[in-house]
Formats: sequence, structure tokens, C-alpha cells
Amino acid sequence: MSLNAGDNNLIRNVTFENIRVEDFRQGQLVNLRVFYNTKYYTSPGRGIENVLFKDIVYNGRNAEQSIITGYDDSRKIKNVVFENLIVNGKLITDDMPEKSKWFKTFDMARFFVGDHVDGLTFRKSTL
Repeated sequence: MSLNAGDNNLIRNVTFENIRVEDFRQGQLVNLRVFYNTKYYTSPGRGIENVLFKDIVYNGRNAEQSIITGYDDSRKIKNVVFENLIVNGKLITDDMPEKSKWFKTFDMARFFVGDHVDGLTFRKSTL
């Protein structure tokens, strides 16, 4: 599941819902980036905002580390919510009891979260 903003585009209000991902040979579960590739784009994207990943289940061992990273202070990734993200049978939430205090929640899902990311949340559904 990938959202990559370039060419001064703003991506917002996107929902990924009820997706089951089986193991695959190579790739990432999630890739959210605001970037500038001079070969293909005229400018970096303006940002990615208000993205919901709801009821996503991944079972496997081959996923590379997922990436979430903005471009700069004016071209950020904002308000991304993972609701009921399950990785290999484990519910990933900000308050999961097996997470050591020195770990970030995204470490539990093998995500790399770079600079210029605000409002990243991992939660369990309230229903």
C-alpha cells in the first residue's frame, strides 16, 4: 500500500480498509513518501494528510521495512492512523502491553518513520 507525492501534488483523505496481505517475495507493506525524483518530477509533493489504514492484516516473513517519511517542514506527512493493524497475529497499538517503553510503536511493525511526520497513531478499534 503506497502513496507517493511528487509534482507538487497533495494527497489527502485516503482510506485503506479490510485488506489481508499474504506473504510476498520482496517489497514493503506500507510506503508513504513525499519526495522529489528529478528524473520524473518537476518538484516535490506538497504532502500526504489524513490517511486511515483500517483492519489491515499481514502474515508473512518477507516484508522489507516499511517507510513513512515527509520531505521538509512544509511538505509533511500528517494524521496517519493505523486502526487494527495486525502483523503476524499481533495487534499493533500505541498502548500494546508487550512493547518496551524505549521502543516506538512503529518498531513493532518494522516501520521506519523518518523526519517530517506528524500525528502517526496506532490504535485498536473502539467498536
